[in-house]
Amino acid sequence: MKTSTNGVPLRNKLILIMALLALVPLGALAYLNGRITRQALIDDANQALFAVASQTAASLDAFIQANIDAIHTEAQVPALVDYLMLSAAERPGSRAEYEVMDWLDALSQKNKHITSYALLDNDGIDRVDTDVTGVGDDKSDRLYFQAFQNDAAPAKAYVSPVLVSPEDGTAVFYFSSPVYGEQGTPIGLLRVRYSADVLQELLVAKNDQAGPGSFGVLFDEYHIHLAHGIEPDVNFIPIVRFSTAELADLKAARRLPDLPDEQLFIMQLDDLEEHLSNPETQRFFEAEDIATGDLVNQVAIAQLETMPWLVTFFQPQEIFLAPVAAQTRATLILASIIAVITLLTALIVTGWLVQPIRHLTQVVGEFTAGTLAARAHVHTRDEIGMLGDSFNAMAAQVSQLLSGLEQRTKELEMSIREAEEARAAADEANQAKSAFLANMSHELRTPLNAIIGFTRIVRRKGEPLLPEKQVDNLDKVLISAEHLLGLINTILDIAKIEAGRMDVQPVNFMMTSVIDACVATTQPLLKPGVQLTQEIAPDLLMVFSDLDKVKQILLNLLSNAAKFTHDGEIRVKAYQNEKQVVVTVEDNGIGISPAALERIFEEFQQADASTTRQYGGTGLGLSISKRLARLLDGDLTATSTMGAGSTFTLTFARQYGRSATISTPLPPTRTTTASHSNGKPLILAIDDNPDTIDLLQENLSEVGYRVIGASAAEEGLRQARELQPQVITLDIMMPQKDGWQVLHDLKNDPLTKNIPVVMLTIVDKKALGFQLGAADYLLKPLDSNALLATLARLLPQRERPSRLLVIDDDAHVRDMVTQLMEGQPFDVVTAVHGIDGLEAIRRQQPDVILLDLMMPYLDGFGVLEQLRRDPVFHHIPVIVLTAKTLTPNETTLLQNNAVQVMQKQGLAANDLLEELQKILVSGQQNG
Repeated sequence: MKTSTNGVPLRNKLILIMALLALVPLGALAYLNGRITRQALIDDANQALFAVASQTAASLDAFIQANIDAIHTEAQVPALVDYLMLSAAERPGSRAEYEVMDWLDALSQKNKHITSYALLDNDGIDRVDTDVTGVGDDKSDRLYFQAFQNDAAPAKAYVSPVLVSPEDGTAVFYFSSPVYGEQGTPIGLLRVRYSADVLQELLVAKNDQAGPGSFGVLFDEYHIHLAHGIEPDVNFIPIVRFSTAELADLKAARRLPDLPDEQLFIMQLDDLEEHLSNPETQRFFEAEDIATGDLVNQVAIAQLETMPWLVTFFQPQEIFLAPVAAQTRATLILASIIAVITLLTALIVTGWLVQPIRHLTQVVGEFTAGTLAARAHVHTRDEIGMLGDSFNAMAAQVSQLLSGLEQRTKELEMSIREAEEARAAADEANQAKSAFLANMSHELRTPLNAIIGFTRIVRRKGEPLLPEKQVDNLDKVLISAEHLLGLINTILDIAKIEAGRMDVQPVNFMMTSVIDACVATTQPLLKPGVQLTQEIAPDLLMVFSDLDKVKQILLNLLSNAAKFTHDGEIRVKAYQNEKQVVVTVEDNGIGISPAALERIFEEFQQADASTTRQYGGTGLGLSISKRLARLLDGDLTATSTMGAGSTFTLTFARQYGRSATISTPLPPTRTTTASHSNGKPLILAIDDNPDTIDLLQENLSEVGYRVIGASAAEEGLRQARELQPQVITLDIMMPQKDGWQVLHDLKNDPLTKNIPVVMLTIVDKKALGFQLGAADYLLKPLDSNALLATLARLLPQRERPSRLLVIDDDAHVRDMVTQLMEGQPFDVVTAVHGIDGLEAIRRQQPDVILLDLMMPYLDGFGVLEQLRRDPVFHHIPVIVLTAKTLTPNETTLLQNNAVQVMQKQGLAANDLLEELQKILVSGQQNG
């Protein structure tokens, strides 16, 4: 049986704790002692290595300086001067020549590493040389001769770098000093040649002087090995790879042996190279060396004063850190002994402590398994005994409670069943509510559409006949009916939000353009003396959200501000942060009381009852706006002071449904140049669709226009300023900068503000229709004057009137369409439901069908389905006319089967006629 909640027995825990208490301090002490000892050994090694390196550098400096002084003195021997003062013809076989030869032979014996003493004349010719093979050679190109051929030459003596023979690879270096004549002018040169073995011998003699395993390495200024204490094979090999140019220069100067690259660059000690490059700042360091393989060495560095050479001394760390390893082993042995002693002690102590706890645990297990009479028998007077007594008391109380708990459980099960039944009833009620709203949407909008449509017909036909007062009365009827229709739509919006049926349709748009449009719409609502200003942040970028919902919220806030502000100013401010757009609407209006401010976003609430009576309104606008803001991943809040004004703050996500800002790349600009014939009006088409530009050029060039296209916003703005066209056609949906922003820029530029702009686009309030695949999107009520103007402009001449079939169960709609088509090139035929409509189609095929969705017997969806199955009638264009709120499935179905969807909001006549004309023209072109 487990005695702890995580499965580890208590006894084991106690043993572990005691072991940790014993071993952790010992381990910490051993660790700290090891670190201190290690650092001390490293410091000692550094000092020893540096001392030997400095001694070696001093020895080399002394050797070099002694030779410099010696050759300077030797160059002033009279025998040398006498010999050089002779003419070239007198020198061979002369007594002076023999004296010079004896003198140079004697000098060459003073050090076994001297390979040659030579005397050169002023022309660099080797006149006397202990190495007879060099006598007569021209040595004027040698460094030790050229060193005295310029004004900057040292006056005393010269020492050369170590040079490598390209023939046999031997390495030497030279000391030289000028020989001066009686007039103090140089008459020749004395030089001595040393074998570089002297450097190797000196370093080998220093091995182990800094400690066991220590050795020295001598580097020149290019970090080429000059001598190595234990690996002479690497002498004259660099530690890094040179560039091609550097390698060629060094070989030409005899600083490197003539070896292939794979032998010359056998070592790549980059860390060592880095430290050697900074000897003043890095006196001690760690590095590897070819002689010690992968071992890490402690290194000290010293510089020569007489030559640009570096003396380094290495010692493997594992040698001088051996005491630390021994100490670590001893610590581990001691820790093992302590661990054994601790384990034995812990076993004895924990056995004595855990026994009563095991008994108590066993009793608890029996009790939880259902043996309610189980009790603990622990009689000690310590904490465990107190725990046993407490358990016994608790067990008695639990036994009493369990009997009551069983009864309570039965009651709770009954309550859960009742709650499930209530939830099922609520779901059923919610479904009934949705069905009711759908039916009410149709039943309420249908008569209102009839009222609006027939009133417009009466007003249009009766305006010349009726008194002006009656025409005004008809206008009031229209205003009231449209207001009532707006209230119904508002209530249905709330219902859709509550039911979760309000969808977000995000698009890319410029926030500045939306604010400009909303401000322009609000201007007529302002009271005299009220100013409406904007403060837009210059870095406000493109937004990806629901354009219509953002507009709806801003228009509601601005219209409220205009309603409640009698004088002063209304300010619209907008800026953005990393994830959100923030828009504030501030006014100097009447303000809102603190009590009313708490409920201002509730349905059917305004500041107070008097406000409703004085200013009107339903109290639904702010409630809908707040819910829409939250739907866009934001919020709408308010602050206010009575008599001083209010501030409403709208926040919403910059990139709806996206985890990070998405930037749409700008497509390549496509500029199409048309004919430049003189006298033709110029039209600039700004559209990112090249097909649109091609169609405009093809259609307009035939009737005397020149068309130039630009496929990007910035290019279009530039051409508008440069070309000054007569008309600009402008698309809305473009990347980076949409048409609203382009229009704003055009109208704010003095060079382009007077050019007419035609919005040639699929974006306005027609977005839903185009998402369904329609050619346009028309909203009722009908405006007959606009409809007639559109038909006059677009309707082609036909040999016969077009046949229009209206299928609608609402007699008012059938009558209204018939009256609207009076005097127009349309024959109107009506049907009262779907079955009647199909029979009318079979009797005589119509050119266009105007179809309602909600009808008895066979609804509009059924008519569409049968038409699309019939190969004879499937091509007939269908305009869906409905007041029904479409579900996503219905939307998809209409997208595949109808060319247009029109909402029954008064049935705007101009929109209907324009749509009929587009469909007929399209049919003629396809035919």
